[in-house]
Amino acid sequence: MTAMPQLHPSIPAGRFELTELLSYEPPTRWRPEPGDKVIGRLVKNEERRSFGRSAPTLFILVPPATGDPHDERYVTVRASGVVMRSALDQLKPGAGEQVAIKYEGRRPTADGQREYAYYRFAVRRKDVWVITQ
Repeated sequence: MTAMPQLHPSIPAGRFELTELLSYEPPTRWRPEPGDKVIGRLVKNEERRSFGRSAPTLFILVPPATGDPHDERYVTVRASGVVMRSALDQLKPGAGEQVAIKYEGRRPTADGQREYAYYRFAVRRKDVWVITQ
């Protein structure tokens, strides 16, 4: 078996058995309902293309509820909306920082003609949560 890059924080880089790799779940794309939130450590933020459009994609490692490292999960959050992109531009979260995102639901635009997805976004820096305005 050839060496593989680290795919999950609990799998060491280098050689491993396929059965060990298959015990970990792939990243889950966050598809929130109003009131849903994701809290975890930002692993990376990279620009990804989907259906011909580019948007920042956050890879967040959500801590286990049970303390078992096998319960850690990667969640991907695609920041394709105006509110989420604005939050990323304002807070500029970096790898290793703790982030929290809450989906508040859809809100009407000022002219009342359309709706947009509204999110609240926070980053923990120096033991203090910094929240979008």
